Amino acid sequence: MTLPVVATVAAAVGTLLGLSMALPQALVIWRDRSYVGVSRSMWILQMLVWAGWIAYGVRSADPVIAATNTLNVLTCFVLIVGVLRADGRTAFASLWLVGLLALGAGASAFAALAPLSIVIALLLAGALARTSQVWSSIVTWRSARASEVSTTTWWVSLATGICFLVYGLLHPAPAVAVSSAILVVTAVAVLRLERAASRRRARPAFGDA
Repeated sequence: MTLPVVATVAAAVGTLLGLSMALPQALVIWRDRSYVGVSRSMWILQMLVWAGWIAYGVRSADPVIAATNTLNVLTCFVLIVGVLRADGRTAFASLWLVGLLALGAGASAFAALAPLSIVIALLLAGALARTSQVWSSIVTWRSARASEVSTTTWWVSLATGICFLVYGLLHPAPAVAVSSAILVVTAVAVLRLERAASRRRARPAFGDA
């Protein structure tokens, strides 16, 4: 199998996985009407970053990146609506969501018009937004509190990151490769922290029968 074919296969698998990345977390939030332990700011920033990647995919003539991130934005929006529902916000929810969509459109417009080097730098910096969930998971682990974090989402994120890391290295697309590497590292960190927090919650307290 040639390297271009490997890159194409990795992109195809990553695309299929990426389409469902935010979906498990959205389902948990909608089901439980709670997002305890979930970094709300991470998902808001992630939606804006994905909006920027749409324009990057169009500018770099990469339909895989453009299509994947379009659907990612939609599933992320469903997740954020679930967060507002869990908060019980009604009066300002519609205005808040319209504002968020406007920011997403602005991010796409900026990515479409700004110098590509600046766009790439901002997208890579935006990938660091995922560290917000790492911090939230650290808090969960330290406090041994309940968590609504979907480990399925982060396993899918890990697999997606690995696929697009391969794609970015073989295509080659350095921005995709670096962003995917950040995704892999943060996904591993969140999964390990959530697992440690789960074990800590299951451990009997001192003095319990």
